[in-house]
Amino acid sequence: MKKIISALIVSLALSVAPAGLLAADAPVLLTHELSSALEQETSLTLYLNLRLQNQKAEPLTDLELSFVPLPPFQARSIVLKLPALGPHEATELTLALTTAPLQNAAALAQGALYFNGKGTDQQGRTFEFPLISQPGLRGGGR
Repeated sequence: MKKIISALIVSLALSVAPAGLLAADAPVLLTHELSSALEQETSLTLYLNLRLQNQKAEPLTDLELSFVPLPPFQARSIVLKLPALGPHEATELTLALTTAPLQNAAALAQGALYFNGKGTDQQGRTFEFPLISQPGLRGGGR
């Protein structure tokens, strides 16, 4: 139920607020690109390289990015965890997403991916934010 509510909140936020506004408010920038794809009889798995960059001039800790599984991706709990990310530091992660077969892997990888983010700032305060990953591994990093 919590996942459904989170997905609805993200969907509502995306329909009301411009994408640039959400991206500007997020403390991190997330981009992705397709690394490879594995098509099987009952599924298609996309292997994506993600680039996560701290947009702040202060370190962030205990970062968690919870994937919001909107169609066509099959629902399952995916949480990416990162213990720390220094000021303006970037790191690369991998993500595997599964969908029904007969999808076009390259076309799917060109779409936005949605996450609910959570972390801790330098003062020890916990914060939450919606995050949209756009295609293009290098993104707009500094």
